[in-house]
Amino acid sequence: MPKFIDNFSFINGDVIYGDREDRKKYRSAAETLYDTSSPDKAALKAVFDDVWVTIDQYNNTTFLPFDERPEVLQLIAGLKQALPRERATRYANAFFDHPSSTKPATLTQQQRTKESSIATARDSDLLALQRIRRSCKFGVLNLAQALGTQAKIHFVLDSLHGERMRQIVHKEAYKSNDMMRGGGNAIPVTTSELRAVYREQKRLKTPVLFYRNLEQVLPPWEEDAALWQQYGKARYFKYKTRMEASMPVNPTAQVAALSMLQRAQIVADTDDFLAAVDLIREFLRFGLAAATPLPDDDEL
Repeated sequence: MPKFIDNFSFINGDVIYGDREDRKKYRSAAETLYDTSSPDKAALKAVFDDVWVTIDQYNNTTFLPFDERPEVLQLIAGLKQALPRERATRYANAFFDHPSSTKPATLTQQQRTKESSIATARDSDLLALQRIRRSCKFGVLNLAQALGTQAKIHFVLDSLHGERMRQIVHKEAYKSNDMMRGGGNAIPVTTSELRAVYREQKRLKTPVLFYRNLEQVLPPWEEDAALWQQYGKARYFKYKTRMEASMPVNPTAQVAALSMLQRAQIVADTDDFLAAVDLIREFLRFGLAAATPLPDDDEL
């Protein structure tokens, strides 16, 4: 299969995702490629550090210090290089235009636990971290559309295998050294990004390529379909339970809801749990069920 350096494009605005430590090797490879690719370098007219190639550069530089669109855009306006400035502006505006970018006044207990297990962690810090999580998931699903290019996502899996991949599938928290999380356990943003790609794999607006040791590999759910099937099945039963708990009062709507659940079960019986979830999501989206929040992992 192709290598990372064969697939990566500066001109299109490709971005590297994955574990923070894993990404360093890929960023170094991108820097070497940039230094030796004179056509791309001439077109970008910037030193490598001014070319944003990781999602951290988009999100931590903008959404971490600021919450509101005017502040973020003002910060972006101060970037030295025209192309990163233009792309960051497009990305930020696309994110703020997305309905799920709205920052809540408070976090639910589920949302707090996802960001930190420490009860004394500051709400302001956890809200900022949630914004980063949502923007990272937005990017992995919508980068090309946001930038208006043929950008690709390059997702690094070097350390994501074996027991670590099992923890990702089962949404287990790890010990975090992030001071904003108070040093508690948290669900890493990278794991949320990977599950988002799995859930939306048939609707991705941006191509996502996966790598180990700088070489392209199959998506993890093709490498270990049985493991990822566990996540799909758990997700189906979560949606099914919520749907059953929010059945409409109107008799006609109730009949429609029961019929939909029967169709979803038929699909689930073929082990296509994601398609079964889609049926329930579509029903909820049209407001035919009683008012009830969707599972948090369905949000950005």
